[in-house]
Amino acid sequence: MAKQLFGCEVPIDLDRKRNLKFKFRSYAQYQAKTGHSINKFFFDIAEASKNHGDSKVPLTLVESSKMSDLIGVDRIRDLLHVALIHEDPCLTAERTEEIMDQAAGDTFDEKLDYIVEKISKAYLASKGIDPDKETNSGESASRTEVKSNSTGS
Repeated sequence: MAKQLFGCEVPIDLDRKRNLKFKFRSYAQYQAKTGHSINKFFFDIAEASKNHGDSKVPLTLVESSKMSDLIGVDRIRDLLHVALIHEDPCLTAERTEEIMDQAAGDTFDEKLDYIVEKISKAYLASKGIDPDKETNSGESASRTEVKSNSTGS
């Protein structure tokens, strides 16, 4: 039996090992907090990349320095926050900022690169796209399913 990728968790190392997941609640809470959809966040990243000479940049490879300038660290924080609350319902935006400081990387840009790469993978999974499969041209693979380990028919 196959299962859709929607709701799959993507591991991320912050203050501890955590798991990112976008569910309907995540989408609703992000929109309520920011006034924009999660989809718009990723559309804005793609547009910012195009407008700065990167015509074909996969979501997971956008430079964080461009993103922090053009998209805003607050939007990245808000997105990370709603992707983590499924496992930590008491997590606040302020605490999310603190754990962002503990992400992998030695510099601000390296930390943002790491966080955005993981957020992007969780977003792609929520759209039914396997974030770990890429075509030879570097574009994201099309929608796919992942086999579950359940037995039975």
